[in-house]
Amino acid sequence: MLNRLKTTLTDRVVGLKIALQRCKVHFFICVGLVALAFLIALTEGYDDQSVSPNFIAATLNGSYRPVGTFFKIACFGLLFYAAILLTSVNLIGYFGGYLALYFLAFYGFRTAFWAIACDGALGFLFFFIFVLPLLIVDFLFFVLLTAEIYQCASFRLCRTHLFRLTGRLKATFFRYLRAFLFLMLFHYVLWLTIYLICRLC
Repeated sequence: MLNRLKTTLTDRVVGLKIALQRCKVHFFICVGLVALAFLIALTEGYDDQSVSPNFIAATLNGSYRPVGTFFKIACFGLLFYAAILLTSVNLIGYFGGYLALYFLAFYGFRTAFWAIACDGALGFLFFFIFVLPLLIVDFLFFVLLTAEIYQCASFRLCRTHLFRLTGRLKATFFRYLRAFLFLMLFHYVLWLTIYLICRLC
């Protein structure tokens, strides 16, 4: 099991390097969207927020219920994977994937800034050891997988590819299922590790 996960991770790292070399424009578009999400989330007003999304502070205070976070991670993962599948449908879907990346990044940064506004130092801790690692890993997976879809589907800025289905939805589902399961495992392991450490403190 661990060897297979290690092999999958290694393959993805190599694939990421190749994809970035071939799809630099795609990479910079993704970076720009994440940067835009960061700036817009930063300008949001958080002064009137009273309930913090920071599970670290809630765990240390003894008021945390892990079941809710478990399902939130599952929902986030499904939305992320749905965005990947959307990009393989047609060119419009591919552009929709960019939009999904922006909203997922915005939600991540907004959650972190909300926690910082409510919890101060514990909010920064929540951002740097939980939210930021997830955002980085999710971003790399998104760039890698969507770059491969673009290359395989041979999308072009032409009228015939705007709405026509490429027939790659089923193939994409099974091809990237293993990567998605690894991504979800990373989310849960990181969350559970931090939660258990907080419980022991």
